Amino acid sequence: AELLARDDYRPRALLERFNLEVISTTDPAIDELKWHKMIRDSGWKGRVVPAYRPDNVVDPDFAGFPQNLDKLGDMTGEDTGHWAGYLEAHRKRRAHFKQMGATSSDHGHPTAQTADLKSKQAGKLFDKVRSGKADAEEKALFRAQMLTEMARMSVDDGLVLQIHPGAWGNHSPWVLGRFGRDKGF
Repeated sequence: AELLARDDYRPRALLERFNLEVISTTDPAIDELKWHKMIRDSGWKGRVVPAYRPDNVVDPDFAGFPQNLDKLGDMTGEDTGHWAGYLEAHRKRRAHFKQMGATSSDHGHPTAQTADLKSKQAGKLFDKVRSGKADAEEKALFRAQMLTEMARMSVDDGLVLQIHPGAWGNHSPWVLGRFGRDKGF
């Protein structure tokens, strides 16, 4: 604690001392990236780039999923109540992340399962998921389809696709209660 209070142990000082060229954070798709903008605009020479983490808008079991889809639509001006608008909203957010320096997308999925549904089938599945009426099997199929969609988008926009299948987080009630979800415990 004593060292962390010193100026030479502040984050920027450590990055410079260890000659780190770049560090990447993992940021939700609906994050405004205000801290990244502040770092970029500060004149500091270090590079801190975001990674696109869409879990909160691709996993129907994520707390607040419907509200997150609404926010995604609000941020992009797209209608996330429909499949085509939902996909376009992802494309726009990924492009924004790239403008802020992102070189990757980062995905925490329960499995590495993928699906390649026809657009009409995917749209119907999205409608069911969006309505909150999808069962566990349909939710798993949706996540699998979205992993395929994210791979397609990576081919188009060049973001490296990082997948963490089977990652299990938020398992410490103490850390979850004190700091919230996804704190790397």
